[in-house]
Amino acid sequence: MNAIDSVQAAFADEQRKGLTVALQGRLVILIVIAIWIGATRFPPTVYMILGLIALFALLGMAQLWLVKRRGVEAWPIYLLVLAETSILVTAMILSAPATRDMPIPISYGFDHFPYFFLLIASAAFSYSPRLVLWSGLSVALTWGIGGFIVRASHDGLVT
Repeated sequence: MNAIDSVQAAFADEQRKGLTVALQGRLVILIVIAIWIGATRFPPTVYMILGLIALFALLGMAQLWLVKRRGVEAWPIYLLVLAETSILVTAMILSAPATRDMPIPISYGFDHFPYFFLLIASAAFSYSPRLVLWSGLSVALTWGIGGFIVRASHDGLVT
């Protein structure tokens, strides 16, 4: 193995380790959030939120499995990132009436967007510019589609 191959192998190993740490950390946080939600929310809202958390956790575990077997650049990881951002937007739209005393179009524009930065930051642990850019594009795409759906289904402003 020459020096270039050795550096590339070391870099690929660090990509796997970085994304693995981010995904494992996210799973721990999701467990804590699920316990908190389970203790503080009531049916039927709690079932929807816990279901979305479970789905988000399953997607994270699928990413972990793929990273360990195929590396950070495996194309299914990109689909899973898009699915995660879609779930996050869906959760924000569906939970808006349950969490605020305001219409969904107004609620959609408030304080939700920082959650997406966590997804982009976890992609940064992969040391893969392509995955980070894809994460940002997925956020922009799903947030925009969600805003379009909210605007089309409600009279009012969406920011």
